[in-house]
Amino acid sequence: ALCDARLSAELEAAKPSCPSLRDIRYFNSDAADSVDARMKSFDGSFDNVIPSHDDAALIGFTSGTTGPAKATVHFHRDLLAICDSYPEVVLKSAPDDIVIGSPPLIVGAFAERMRFGSVLLFPMRRGCSTVLLEQVTPDTLLQAVQDHRATTLMTGPTMYRAMAPLTERYDLSSLHTCCSAGEHLPVPVFDDWQKRTGIRILDHMGSTEMLHAFMGVPRGDIRPGTTGIALP
Repeated sequence: ALCDARLSAELEAAKPSCPSLRDIRYFNSDAADSVDARMKSFDGSFDNVIPSHDDAALIGFTSGTTGPAKATVHFHRDLLAICDSYPEVVLKSAPDDIVIGSPPLIVGAFAERMRFGSVLLFPMRRGCSTVLLEQVTPDTLLQAVQDHRATTLMTGPTMYRAMAPLTERYDLSSLHTCCSAGEHLPVPVFDDWQKRTGIRILDHMGSTEMLHAFMGVPRGDIRPGTTGIALP
């Protein structure tokens, strides 16, 4: 297992439940056996491992809405599939786009979809850039949009509601696309954000089992209060 040293206590607590786990390496650590230390002594030469399209690539955990959280296994082909669905049909990102979002990279089901897909995989597939933030508040997110000249914002309705009254403090002229997910997007939030920024929010719906969105609002057919249509 490779793990951030700041989460070492949680991993050590879970280790007894996984007898097959023999080797743990922590990063963001000064320890002699840390990932950081091993990387410094690495010569940079290695053989690529070529996986099959149906080899497991990641395990995502559901949010537990209907019971205990369940592990969902996604294959390498799945990572490409979501990259050629929502961003192809809805985002239409270009290489000069800069994507930013609010959820942490991998923490829970919602973040898994919004951050891992929208702010990591999609920009890599479309050739654009991404801004990764660890700690996000309405002010820090707006500040980061201004500082990095972000063009595409991915967050949830609650964050849009909180940011709306603060928008006049920041230069958001670089933004041209705002997307929402994780909960129902109320029409008043949609209207308020459009009134203040001139941008109509693109809503979408996904699930951990599908890895990312399976419904989305087409860019040319935004109807406030609706989630969209089925994606390819």
